[in-house]
Amino acid sequence: MKVSLLTLCVFVIVLLGAPAPARAQRLQLFGEVRLSAIGAAASTGLLGPGPVQLGQPPSPQPCGPVPRTDFGGALTGTGVALLEGNHYRYQLGLSAGYFAFLCTPSLKRPVGGLDFRGEHHFGDRTVLTTTLHGTLDSFDRSLDLRSGVLDAVVQGTQLTGSGKPYLSLAGTLEVEHNFTGSLGLHAGLATQAVEILAPFSQFSSFATLGSMEAAEVTATPFLLRGPGGRERFDLTARYQISHYFAASQSDVIERWQLPATHDGSLAFGWEHRLSLFTTLRLEGGAAVAYQPALCVPPTPGSGDCSIDHAAPGIRGSIGAPPLEVQLSRKNTGTFVGQVVLRRGDRDRIFEAQLFRGYEPNY
Repeated sequence: MKVSLLTLCVFVIVLLGAPAPARAQRLQLFGEVRLSAIGAAASTGLLGPGPVQLGQPPSPQPCGPVPRTDFGGALTGTGVALLEGNHYRYQLGLSAGYFAFLCTPSLKRPVGGLDFRGEHHFGDRTVLTTTLHGTLDSFDRSLDLRSGVLDAVVQGTQLTGSGKPYLSLAGTLEVEHNFTGSLGLHAGLATQAVEILAPFSQFSSFATLGSMEAAEVTATPFLLRGPGGRERFDLTARYQISHYFAASQSDVIERWQLPATHDGSLAFGWEHRLSLFTTLRLEGGAAVAYQPALCVPPTPGSGDCSIDHAAPGIRGSIGAPPLEVQLSRKNTGTFVGQVVLRRGDRDRIFEAQLFRGYEPNY
């Protein structure tokens, strides 16, 4: 199994952002073991043994050749540890389990996950927060439905995505420092990755699924105004580098040869606390992206960036995303913004959000 450098960065973020306290003031442990029975109903083709190999007679199935229902069970366990003191709070959750179904082998799989959240205060002006989320799971038959291989008959191997394991990771490290009581800086580092734990040769050529790594850096200077910092003005600069390698590209180019995508944004924000529990936030700005990966030629000698031959670059001439403009053959730009109304206290939060972002590589 090969794990990329950006995948390892997820763990580094948490190690950097979790200073160990000398002595815990409170340690709490929680745990649960659960045995569950599962019943499933689905459209034709989503359940059952899957594609049949040539030369291999179909084996008898207890639910029939094309079942619409299936039954199974799951054994899962979860453990949570909470470490808390005057200046810190760390929470770690770990879970593991196994799912088994009677008639659908691809749904028999181990699963697992972790969730780490940490908060550490350095004096009254600086706070450091970290998160780490990880999931180990397998793809279900809906991936084959989207790839059009549910009824495929292949020679020697099953080019199917169902049952193939994958690992997803996401981590953040954020620090906020208040310089003078009204002027401060919020900075963050985030990474995320999805690693397919199976050779690309086992996937259908129609599958656009693949490995993804991304790293993001943000910096937000802010100014607090009014009694108790009731108003906040800030300017957020964001930069992201990402790499996405679809399984369908494995016959065209090596993974390490595919160039990364770069995108960034600059947005101005205004936040106003309407009452003790209600806050309104408005934000707007511009974003740009550079996507050389879209110009990798599908065949040697091809210089096209799009299947739309009337388009000079990565942006199509018909049906292009609204508000997006082409800056060059491989560059695009657009507007970003959001309106957020938030109401909440220590125990609960309600939020209504109208958001326009820009994630060009997804």
